[in-house]
Amino acid sequence: MRYVTKLRFMIGLAQRSIEMIGSSSSPQVQISMGELAALVSIYEGLLLAHEANAPIKDGVLWPSVVTLYSAMAMQSEFNGRMLEMIRELVSSLVISQPSSAADFENPEIAPVIRRYMRSGSMDARSRTAMVRLLWDFLGTEFGSRHAQYEKFYGGSSLIVKQNVYRNFDFKRATALVDKALSLPVVLAR
Repeated sequence: MRYVTKLRFMIGLAQRSIEMIGSSSSPQVQISMGELAALVSIYEGLLLAHEANAPIKDGVLWPSVVTLYSAMAMQSEFNGRMLEMIRELVSSLVISQPSSAADFENPEIAPVIRRYMRSGSMDARSRTAMVRLLWDFLGTEFGSRHAQYEKFYGGSSLIVKQNVYRNFDFKRATALVDKALSLPVVLAR
């Protein structure tokens, strides 16, 4: 649930950013946001599948091992992809911002900041707070540490993917292939 909450925060940050920029009606932006929403929904579905596919062993309910490892494998893939998509959506937005909140109190530059740092939907102070939050998530040491953490939360993605391979029900999958191969062959004339 921790990671689903983080993904929901991430997509919420992206949505607020595109609203602030005024690009939410762009088809390309909607397609990117749709992909982000799909990734969040897929991961949340994997979390729910832990419960739905959970076996009972010796009277204890265990999470589905294949679902658990699949979620761990996808976490390392999804997080980096989503962060990169958000970077593309917000472009250079995070680059130009006041150096500190004290700039809003400086009589020489405050009027300039209030004029040029606002957006169509936010005043300069609100926009700056939003951009700083976005920058904290994407560009600071804090954001970079979290990106690294999420990439390796479940361990090396190679080992996690091997665990998926070891636990996946290949007999069920290959039985479908074998059944198709046993059908009578009809040759075209």
